[in-house]
Amino acid sequence: MTDLVIPTRLRDRLPDDFAYPLWPTKVTEFLEDTPQRHDAELVFRWRDEFWESHWRQRIRQKGVITLVKAQYTPDWSPYFPKWKVDIYSVPKEYLTAAQEILFGGGMEALARKLREYGLTPDHPVKESIRMDLSEWDHDESRLTDEQIAAPEPATEAEGA
Repeated sequence: MTDLVIPTRLRDRLPDDFAYPLWPTKVTEFLEDTPQRHDAELVFRWRDEFWESHWRQRIRQKGVITLVKAQYTPDWSPYFPKWKVDIYSVPKEYLTAAQEILFGGGMEALARKLREYGLTPDHPVKESIRMDLSEWDHDESRLTDEQIAAPEPATEAEGA
């Protein structure tokens, strides 16, 4: 893996019962061989839609939530990367299941799609990895310690 991590523009603070399923070094590792790797930024959001009440309702009803979304906006400012990768939090009891989806092929499939688009598609792009909470139970034994790897400390200096 390269020593330069995709920069993080924003990282929302999370309520105690939520966690991010990925961290900057892991996202960088998954997207290492994509053209977007050097023209992207990371945004860590604690919910996948503006209306908190709608999002919490989907969680209570064990609905579908977004884990990761990669977006390309051709008309975005020349001062910011045109590719943005949003990482959304999950309820802690679903963290292992979310990581199983992401580590078990979700991020590789996203990287394949990004390679197909190339660095500068001629249209906006939105690709998502989603999770249907009703299809998953919490099970801490699903992933090995090597698969999960320890996230970086919260005190890490984050990119611009």
